[in-house]
Amino acid sequence: SLFLLDIATDPPSLRTLIANSNRVMTAPAWIGSNTFTYYRSRDDENDVFEDLSELVLFHLDQRSEVVLHDLAMGILRPKRTHDGRRLVFMGCPTERSKDYELEWYSRFQLLSVDLNTRQVNVLTDETFGAGYVAVNPRRNSIAYLSPPDLDAEEASIRILDLDTGRITVLWRNEEERLFAYAERFFENGDTALASEAYRDLLRRFPDTRYHDPAWFRQLQLQLGDPYDDVNAAVEALSHIRSYDIVQPSQPLIWRPQDKIASDRVNDLLASFGESIPVEDRLDPNRTLDLTTLHARWSRDRLVLLIGFESDYALPALQFKDILLLFDHDSIDDGVMELAPDLEWDQPASRQVWIRNWQEGGSDSKYDIEIRDAQNQIISEYKASGFPEGDYPHVRIIGNFYLVADEGAIALSLSRDVLDLKDNSECHLQVAILISPEDRRAAFPELDHESDGLSLADAFGEGNAPARPAAVGPTTIKGSAAALKPPPEQH
Repeated sequence: SLFLLDIATDPPSLRTLIANSNRVMTAPAWIGSNTFTYYRSRDDENDVFEDLSELVLFHLDQRSEVVLHDLAMGILRPKRTHDGRRLVFMGCPTERSKDYELEWYSRFQLLSVDLNTRQVNVLTDETFGAGYVAVNPRRNSIAYLSPPDLDAEEASIRILDLDTGRITVLWRNEEERLFAYAERFFENGDTALASEAYRDLLRRFPDTRYHDPAWFRQLQLQLGDPYDDVNAAVEALSHIRSYDIVQPSQPLIWRPQDKIASDRVNDLLASFGESIPVEDRLDPNRTLDLTTLHARWSRDRLVLLIGFESDYALPALQFKDILLLFDHDSIDDGVMELAPDLEWDQPASRQVWIRNWQEGGSDSKYDIEIRDAQNQIISEYKASGFPEGDYPHVRIIGNFYLVADEGAIALSLSRDVLDLKDNSECHLQVAILISPEDRRAAFPELDHESDGLSLADAFGEGNAPARPAAVGPTTIKGSAAALKPPPEQH
């Protein structure tokens, strides 16, 4: 229920405004002599927005009310601006409802509602959200936190001029000053200055509390003009530590049009042992069951995102025995032997063998081969011990969660080593293999006649458990997709 207590009478009188409502009402606040606002719970028990509220304006004279916004954060009373025309409150803009469902930082922004027209406007467009507003009593401006999390170490105080829309980031020390200046350059569209300012912050303060926001800004900058470098953007993504920032970052890089293939879940193929649960025998940290494939060109590199089914910890993943096959528009030219007991039903112009990529100090181990159309090694990288994975032609950038139980590897390949020409189409297949050593360790009870590689999974219905058991070499069937031609090089 909602009551009005009149303390001007003697004794004070209590008036019932709304009685026996089945909805929760909170935080009433006067905004005029006969009007006030309050928050009311939404009228849908199964609503994904059940934690949000309706912001309601109540008129005492008419005993009437109107809902100003139905996705408000009902924990802080709205604030009236200095000019008296608007209310400012924290909520989820209607166009960001998807952000709320995904629990992204950006779901909470500051909104205003015109008290005369009832028009709702979004005041902020903060990547990390905005909230906890304070109104300037002398000027038409407001202060707020971004992100709106009182426990967030990277939160900063920002001032928004409601007349000009200009945002100023406050700072108290050298670390905050560098971040504030970088944000100012970013807001003003000074791309080069902003990029260098964020890098300066990360160089001078390696453990800065603005670590993730600074790398996220670098990601945004690298995707825009004049850089247009998706490889650098994915590199920036790999530095971001917070899951809450990694998740909304990925759609910026992996656009819907970049998804070129998908594969059925739980379709692992084990031609060396029928009805044996491969996934239960091999290391659960292996990247085995393929799900999706994204591809996107940067100026001089092809960046791939290879999705796989996994509910194990991503940092423990092993990048072993991954084979990338490229066919430069010769899809009908016959079968090619790739290795003992392994072939592709079309010729490979390039083969990229990632036999091992393990980063870990003294435990680091790298074994990469690139082969040409004659199956000859044209480049390789083999190292162990302390070296970094510094190989110009192949780089595993990082591993990420796409959605629950689905991880992904991001890697990039140099365009030169793939020998791709301008405007030429190329067919791509991705195969996950099992080495003889792993096969013997996982299936000691079998009679292992072959020393060749076995196929765990590849894209396409032709590479599924339903296909007949292999007699002779295992054949990888078809391609995952045709790559769009790379951009012209100048």
